[in-house]
Amino acid sequence: MPQWLDHLENRYHEEMRFGLARISHVAELLQLLHPSSKVITVAGTNGKGTTVAALESIYLTAGYRVASYTSPHLLRVNERIKLNGQAISDACLCEAFCTIESVRADTDITYFEALTLAALLYFKQHPVDIIILEVGLGGRLDATNIISADLAIITTIDYDHQLQLGNTLDQIGFEKAGIIRSEKPVIYADLFPPQTIRQCARLLSSPLYCLGTDFNYSQQPDENIFLTTQQTQIRVDKHPWHPHAIAGAYFATHLLQSFCPIGLTDINRGIQQIPLQGRLQVLVIDGTEVVLDVSHNPQSVANMVRFIQKKFPNRKLHAVFSGLTDKNIQSMIEQMIPYVSCWYPAHLDGKRAATKEQIDSLLRNYGIINGEFYENPHAAFVAAQARVEQDDVIVVYGSFLTVSGVLNFME
Repeated sequence: MPQWLDHLENRYHEEMRFGLARISHVAELLQLLHPSSKVITVAGTNGKGTTVAALESIYLTAGYRVASYTSPHLLRVNERIKLNGQAISDACLCEAFCTIESVRADTDITYFEALTLAALLYFKQHPVDIIILEVGLGGRLDATNIISADLAIITTIDYDHQLQLGNTLDQIGFEKAGIIRSEKPVIYADLFPPQTIRQCARLLSSPLYCLGTDFNYSQQPDENIFLTTQQTQIRVDKHPWHPHAIAGAYFATHLLQSFCPIGLTDINRGIQQIPLQGRLQVLVIDGTEVVLDVSHNPQSVANMVRFIQKKFPNRKLHAVFSGLTDKNIQSMIEQMIPYVSCWYPAHLDGKRAATKEQIDSLLRNYGIINGEFYENPHAAFVAAQARVEQDDVIVVYGSFLTVSGVLNFME
């Protein structure tokens, strides 16, 4: 079965190609364009995975049937397609790919489009109450946008993927706002939405609800957070990552109360039980505390820095790092320079991987000359383990591939 799955995955070799005509055509042949379930689509620069995980956990806790589609994955591609919290099996994924192959004829689709179709086909075969779709890139031209959302959530807008989305926050906001549908509500889970998001919502007569106005959160010194709407407030114990995303998910449950009634107890319990690897995840490995974070753009690294400053003040940090060449690697390194004592740069697989020369050059700009550039993140991590002393902390960050390259050896 693994060999057959690999064969199917390799059929869709193209990584990225914008436009909805191809996938819409195949989805129409498979009768996937109009799900019977409520659909929540989540876009944004950072916090998408947290938002999806929070919604999934809350509604599962309350007893609803929930499907989710996310990207990228950490360990196995099956993680992207979940039904009631369980990843799709190899057999079901292969069956979905075979069905897609049988109808697509000469329509050429990308790997991400094929996975999106596989998810929608799987969800159609197993009816649920709520489908949660995470946008892969942007929104307007992303494969997930063939489905009209009953509720759109935009988590944050910041600089990332400028080549595809534009060089200003308004341009990026316009692309993300493409998931908004006429007269359907949209949540902006951050302060100060770009004008393009406000304009899109206004043109479509879609109610826009924003953090700081319609809902909010407050984070306490002990890491507890309070989530509030104009009608309700709950306290969530020790939840340090992406509180704005948690607040957005909380408000989404408020907007969907008429369809999926849910009590504050289930919301609180669901948030406490969010299973999310690689997001400010702290493990103790062979006596050393290790932070695993998939932060891969300036905004997410800034969030990680705040977390580290608060949780590990004045501790010696060892950074296992690598990234993708189309990311702002300079900012990702620069923000960590004041805190990292030892760097362990590593190679990543794939044509988008940053080169040794790129990373070495950036580190040299800050007077850091590394004696070694490691073959992969795991080799870099092993090297860091060999050098840590008591109370030192290892931080693994820079991309999903960097974190998965370490996590894969912990399974």
